[in-house]
Amino acid sequence: MKFSCTQENLNRGLSIVSHVATRNVSLPILNNVLIQAEPGSIKLSATNLEIGVRCLLRGKVERAGRFTVNGKLFADYVALLPKDRVDVSLDGTALHVTSPGSKTTIRGASADEFPVIPEVKRDHSMKVPGADVKAAITRVIFAAAADEARPEISGVLIQARDKTLTLAATDSYRLAEQRLDLPQAVGREAKVILPSRSLQEVLRTLGDEPVELILEENQALFAYDDVELTTRLIEGRYPDYAEIIPASHETTLEVGRGELINAVKQASLFCKHGVYDVTLESDGEKKLVVRAANTQAGEHETELTVKGTGGATSIVFNYRYLLDGLGAMPTDTVVLELGSSSSPGLLRSKGARGGLYLIMPIRQ
Repeated sequence: MKFSCTQENLNRGLSIVSHVATRNVSLPILNNVLIQAEPGSIKLSATNLEIGVRCLLRGKVERAGRFTVNGKLFADYVALLPKDRVDVSLDGTALHVTSPGSKTTIRGASADEFPVIPEVKRDHSMKVPGADVKAAITRVIFAAAADEARPEISGVLIQARDKTLTLAATDSYRLAEQRLDLPQAVGREAKVILPSRSLQEVLRTLGDEPVELILEENQALFAYDDVELTTRLIEGRYPDYAEIIPASHETTLEVGRGELINAVKQASLFCKHGVYDVTLESDGEKKLVVRAANTQAGEHETELTVKGTGGATSIVFNYRYLLDGLGAMPTDTVVLELGSSSSPGLLRSKGARGGLYLIMPIRQ
């Protein structure tokens, strides 16, 4: 194997794939990146058996071949090279890397030991703008359960139906949902649960370029630019969360997002330890009070001016969940929909379509 390419291209490709090649003691080959040089293409691949990622590089191939080397070592080394031409050649089990002023030899392992990354059929694919995909993932992924005691809610639900792509996540205390309009109706409906780790990799590597998304029964594929990311799915049935979204509400408030974030942060300093409780109290028209009290620390309240309709209400929420939802909102003004003290509260971005964030109240 022998090829040459620019340091920028090789560095970018390795930064994408080496992140998946995490340290694995029981199966050391998973620490490695697979390098494949074929006439007209250079391909880098890595997998942790849940996620598989491939990246194509531009370069000149003089001799075809396949080999694997430690992903972190190779990536760290190439990142330190000058932005110039890099020559790579294979001699037995040694990979020689040469650039102006430096040369090194990296020991590796045969490509025959590297796991096969499953191929995904592209019979039913969707094209979605990359910026929309990134925004949708960002607005829901934080609401997924942090532990895997219930695996199905540790991931993100993705559902394709008609001309709508819906992403949702919940940990049973809050729910985030984002709907995207598709340019055309999907050829086949799909409803799958993707691991949060896989979507974090999509966020890390995706730009604004169009994404080809394929959802199969056992795996999903994100293809964009020169990257293909394949992921296994989480088995199980996702909760029918539509049942808990209130069909109506008593009070609707429009409030500045930054002002509400600051008020909640101030109140959080005085909430009960381990409870994280802050109270939102409104007259339903012009005033929203954010307050908290702790017998040891003291008490605090902030009064905000709002635009409201409906009746007076008082509800207690976990301030961390409020801040998470507010932080994911894309607009400067948010709409807060409240009911009784035992009903979920809803947050929406004013002027932004397709998104909602639901929080269960803390019952006193």
